[in-house]
Amino acid sequence: MFAVHTSKHHHEYDPLDVRQWRFFVVARRAIEQRGYESLGLATLESLAG
Repeated sequence: MFAVHTSKHHHEYDPLDVRQWRFFVVARRAIEQRGYESLGLATLESLAG
């Protein structure tokens, strides 16, 4: 599971507001099969569907 906080402005930042988070679930195997040591948001979105 990956979580990305989406607040664009410091004054709006609220880590307890779940509406400001995006969650991605990707199987470990899907990442390992590709040999990734790191990945960016676009790749994460692609893998998560």
